[in-house]
Amino acid sequence: MSFILSVGVIPTSHAKDTEPLRLGKCDPDGAVKTLDAGLKKGKSLNAAMKMVINNKQFDGSNACITFIRESSMEQRESAPYAFKKLWME
Repeated sequence: MSFILSVGVIPTSHAKDTEPLRLGKCDPDGAVKTLDAGLKKGKSLNAAMKMVINNKQFDGSNACITFIRESSMEQRESAPYAFKKLWME
C-alpha cells in the first residue's frame, strides 16, 4: 500500500513544458480490474498502478486507496492477482 502513498509510480521531470499530472475520479472496481490485468501480464505493482492512474481510475486520495483495497477483497475470486498483491504481500 505504501507504493501508492509515495506516488513513486509517476516519473518526475523538471522540464518546463510538461503538463501536470491530472488524476481522475476514484473508480475502485475499474482500478481492481486494471490492476489484475496488469499483474496477470507480469507487470510489477507499480507498473500496474501506473496503468490505473493513466486510465483515470485513481483520484490520489488515501480514501481511494482504501476503496480499491476493499474492492479487491470483494473481487478476490474474479481478480485474484490484485487481491494477492494488495492483501497477501
